[in-house]
Amino acid sequence: MADRLIESGAKVTAVGRRQDRLDEFVRQHGEDKASAMNFDISKTEQAPQFARDVFAKYPDIDCVFLNAGVQRQHNLTSQETFKLDEFLNEVHVDFTSLVALAHAFLPYLKAKTEPVGFIL
Repeated sequence: MADRLIESGAKVTAVGRRQDRLDEFVRQHGEDKASAMNFDISKTEQAPQFARDVFAKYPDIDCVFLNAGVQRQHNLTSQETFKLDEFLNEVHVDFTSLVALAHAFLPYLKAKTEPVGFIL
């Protein structure tokens, strides 16, 4: 999705855990169209500080697009193979972390006077 946004003329700041992939993203698109910040969305307690850091570094952000997660296959019918800890981690990453980030970013977007976007 980030590639398509750049193709349509948007400047994109990608966020992720893997610095090598972030560096490659910026190299591929060029610093005039792409930037990156390292953050692990599962660290929900760090979301407020991360939002502050993002808007301090990129105050002109007018859209936040949260599109991250993990996906595993779970067999809920088998007590022997079902791994509750993996399932709970997936819920945390795929849902709880997005809610925490939305909560952290929303005040910054609401404070803007021009139209903004928020995509979950």
